Amino acid sequence: MNKKTIYTRVLVFALLFLSALLSANAQIQLQKHVVKSGETLYRLSVQYGIAVNQILQYNPGLNSNNLQIGNTVLIPRFNENDKTETLEPIAIKTTHKVKRKETLFSISQKYEITIDELKAANPEMFAADYELKKGAKINIPFHSVHAAAKPTTAQHPQEQTSAEKNTVPAGKGYSTVKIAIMLPFTSNSAGSKRCVEFYRGFLLAVDKMKNEGKNVEIYAYDEPKAQNSVITVLESIRLKRVHLLVGPLYFEHFEAVSRFSNTNKIKTLVPFSSKIEEIKDNEYLYLLNAPEEEKHEFSSNLFIKNFPNQKVVFVSTNSKNERAFTRHLRSKLLKKGYKVDDISVASTDQQFRLVCSTKQQTIFVPDGSADKDFETVINRLIKFRKANPQFNTAFFAYPDWQHFASHRRSDMHIVDTYLYTNAFFNPWSATTNELKNKYIQWFKTDIIETSPRMFMLGYDTGLTFINGLHNYGRHFTTQNMKLPLQQSDIVFKKYSRNGGYVSDSMWFIHYRTDYQIEKVAEK
Repeated sequence: MNKKTIYTRVLVFALLFLSALLSANAQIQLQKHVVKSGETLYRLSVQYGIAVNQILQYNPGLNSNNLQIGNTVLIPRFNENDKTETLEPIAIKTTHKVKRKETLFSISQKYEITIDELKAANPEMFAADYELKKGAKINIPFHSVHAAAKPTTAQHPQEQTSAEKNTVPAGKGYSTVKIAIMLPFTSNSAGSKRCVEFYRGFLLAVDKMKNEGKNVEIYAYDEPKAQNSVITVLESIRLKRVHLLVGPLYFEHFEAVSRFSNTNKIKTLVPFSSKIEEIKDNEYLYLLNAPEEEKHEFSSNLFIKNFPNQKVVFVSTNSKNERAFTRHLRSKLLKKGYKVDDISVASTDQQFRLVCSTKQQTIFVPDGSADKDFETVINRLIKFRKANPQFNTAFFAYPDWQHFASHRRSDMHIVDTYLYTNAFFNPWSATTNELKNKYIQWFKTDIIETSPRMFMLGYDTGLTFINGLHNYGRHFTTQNMKLPLQQSDIVFKKYSRNGGYVSDSMWFIHYRTDYQIEKVAEK
């Protein structure tokens, strides 16, 4: 009987056993995954946002040595309201190909780690019948100097034990950066899928940092819905003594996470939401997505910086969903002495000619950012420019309209479009495509077509905070480190005297009339 036949029978037995188990506990569902070339247990754990030992639990007899292309592996999918287990992918330093006569002890000694740390990175080693075989590839984790630490107080990462002091150069950053990520990985919602992609992009940044010799430990936690469960997760994070917490997603957890962050003096990055009242008085909070009033201020300042002498015409649209912004911009323009006018998108050519300047460029600013507003306004401006080439006009566009560049890029060039944004996915960039291809190769799936791209947001975020904490430690706040970021130039600004920080990066993507694209007014 060959190994494949034995494994198949074991799998059938496991399915029978688990069907009985799941009838009593319908909170867990099993998904079948057919193993593809290059996939490992660790890669599967990252792909599905669960721990390796959770995969092994539902696949009796499976280990890294007998995982083969074509195998069907059962992946447990937990109910988001009831799952409270933490997900902790081990910080992997490298892989090791087992040589003849090597043992767990000799390998652990070679890499200066403990046998327990080696087993934690290779959960199949805990099996009673596990054998270390020549030629097998095993994970080698980073050694944790805190493996035996058992903190008993809410001690924050900068209040160090004598052992920890050896990992933090005096007056500099952390030699080992420890980051916890708490987001809803196992829900079937669109938000969960975006969180998974963000996390995977973050892992790509971790891989880059490790290749550059930086030590990074990542702890991933599935964010539960229940309020009492999130407190349990936060306590586990506290015991890890991390330097940064990334999350949460759910609005219901903002208050608890902010209180946790402030009490334990742990820097906390909220990656998606901008509506967090606690940013006003929590100096440890960071927002990637600035509050609306801050965005209005940043983009208005950007506008004035780049269009110092132009005529501005506000275009009335159907949705009018950007009226708060246009009111803010109008007020600042009038104080600066700009010539301002108004027109409806349905106005005649004669009415458009009357509001255009013959001496300076005229910028058309719509008061709505719905997709239909884009279609209506740009079609109207194309028609006007073709009939009236004597006027120098330009089109002010909103971040949500980036997706139109894939099929209306030529039209955007025709009307001289300035699209303001803090995240630009450049599909014509070689480095962008290289990172995209690496993502697809690693995780065997394509990226989600969103703006911004979640995997690149995770990648840029990872580079920013890992480098910041590595270079500056607890003093990292707003430093611009000139990193090779791919989509977002992440630089933080103090929100208020006693508050946290918000990202104030903003620029124009200029679709020029000569069909070139340039990024201008980078802050």
